[in-house]
Parts: sequence; C-alpha cells; structure tokens
Amino acid sequence: MGELALEKVSKSLPGFKLQDITFQVNDGSYFIIYGPSGAGKSLILEIISGVIRPDSGRILLNRKDITNLPPESRSIALVYQSYELFPHMTGFENIAYGLRVRGLPKNEIKRAVLEIAEKLEITHVLNKKPHEMSGGEQQRVAIARALVINPEVLLLDEPTSNLDQNLRVKSRILLRKINSEGTTIVHVTHDVGELLSLGRYVTILKNGKQIYLGGIDEILNDIRKLPEIASLFGIYNVFNGRFYQKGDQRVVRVGDIELRVLFNRPRDEWVRVHIPPESISLFSQPLGITSIQNILEGTVEDFYISGTHVDVFVSLGSLLLVSRISVSSFNKLKIRPGRTIYVGIKAASIKPID
Repeated sequence: MGELALEKVSKSLPGFKLQDITFQVNDGSYFIIYGPSGAGKSLILEIISGVIRPDSGRILLNRKDITNLPPESRSIALVYQSYELFPHMTGFENIAYGLRVRGLPKNEIKRAVLEIAEKLEITHVLNKKPHEMSGGEQQRVAIARALVINPEVLLLDEPTSNLDQNLRVKSRILLRKINSEGTTIVHVTHDVGELLSLGRYVTILKNGKQIYLGGIDEILNDIRKLPEIASLFGIYNVFNGRFYQKGDQRVVRVGDIELRVLFNRPRDEWVRVHIPPESISLFSQPLGITSIQNILEGTVEDFYISGTHVDVFVSLGSLLLVSRISVSSFNKLKIRPGRTIYVGIKAASIKPID
C-alpha cells in the first residue's frame, strides 16, 4: 500500500519559495508533478523523500505523519534525473546497495537483485560499471536499485530526459508496467507527452505555487479556460480582455492592445479569447488595403523550429503572441530576434472561450 499526501508544505530557499503545496496520491496511482524549469518540482520530491525538511506542513504516508522521519525510515525511493549511480560499483553492486545498508543476508540480496534485474531486462549489465552502460541501461539500473527495496512510493525526477526518443518510448512502457503491478509513482516532468501518456492525476507548478490540481481528463477539457497554464501545454494565445463597442466596431482590449472581433458580448464585459497560432499571419512590410481587420507592428522575441513549422514569438506592447508559420515562410521573412514584424489577425480568428 502506498497512499501519499502533502498538506500545505512550504520551503524557503535563497531566491525561491515553495508555497503551501497540497495534494493526495492514491494507492497504486500514477501522479505527475508538471511545470517549467525552476518551478520547484524536484524540491518537492526531495522533501517527500526526506532529503530536505519542509519549513511547514505535513507529509503523510498511508495516513501516518512521516514529516520528521529520516529518508531510510520512509519506505520511499527516489530516482534522480542523473540516476546517481555509484561509478566505482557494478550494476549488481548498485542495485544491491540499499539491501546491504539494511543488513540483509547475502543470499537474499543475490536473489532479490537477480529477480529485479530479470524483470527489468538488465541481467547483462550486472557486471558492468555505469560508464560501460548506455543511458537506457543506467536508467533501468537506477530504477532497479529503487524498486529492490520494495518502496511503497517510487519518486521519479525527469527519468527520461537524458534518453533519445526510442528509449523514451521503451521507458514509458516500463514505467506503465511497474505502475500496473501496484507501485505508486510520483513523476516529475516538463514533457507534455509524458504527462498525457503516463499520468492519471497532475498538479501543475509555476514559481513555487500550485496553479492546478486534477485528473488528466479534466485538464484536457478545461485547458483553454485556464490561461495561466495553457502556454505550458503548448496552447498559445489564450488571453483575458475587456469587450466593448468602439463606434460600430466590436473590440476586445487585451493589455494595451485593441483587437477587432466579430462576436458580441455585453458592454464592458471581461472575456477570455483564444487566437490559434496558425491563424496569425506575419509580414515584413506594412500592408496596404487588406481585408485583415487587425494589423499590428511588433518585435520578434524568439522562435522555435519544430519539423515543418516554426513558432514565432512576437511582442506587441505588453502582449506576447505566437504565430505558427511554415519553414519556407520563416526563411522568406528572414525572422530574427529583435526584428520588426507586422502581424495580421482576422477578426473572425479571435474566438471567445465560454
């Protein structure tokens, strides 16, 4: 049994504060802690494992307060992003380490190590040292070392970040299998694909604060209604603005930018809108006569090339907008950070989110 709960856990470090983190992980569940770098995700794992003590709040394992217990008394195992294998030890010795510390007889240690190594398909690396193993093999040895002590909760800190795409797929298959056999898993990631393919429940962190807690299905249904987290999932251009009439025009003011729209709302009502990145056009020169109702001058802040398209981040006053264009258009426009660019948005492309 591995039921875990955090109650208003806080921790202050130089330049950073983790604030009132609260969630419950049911026995046998797969729980994701998601967020950008520097959000405090790994710090939470270290607090759960006992490596770091919180300033306030409680940690409960199977409804027992373990907040002040040392790591070795918690029945919780942590696998770090870098795996933290002992470089001078073989695979067998790394896996056996926790059992030896607990004083188990040699024959029991050997049986347990061979059993977990066979289960994770790493018997061939038991006599190798970490530098002789591939990244995937090192990861499995680290997971084996964690599982061999039969923890009630397995903590994973970005476990696939050092693997190539093929090994990531194999790793996810392995983690699903481990979870399906009853192990409660708490998994830190900033990978949306990993979140959606593995998790059942998620909490999302930003700057040390929880900004979402719920089931994966719920977040997929609600994400466009949550502007604060939409961009973390690659859903860009979700904004809060105020709707009003300007002469015979319908306008939404977002920050210091006015956008003409086609939909209608009561005067001076706050509204949430979404502008699909692929509906936003970019131009190198100001346009003459055009049917595009919103033409705005901006500055290229950044860009990200992904396969056949490019996401271009453009600042328009206080607004940061993302336009998704083809690679050929990107090359033709000669997009570079700091360059002035003209943004075209049709009024019909700006949709209200109810």
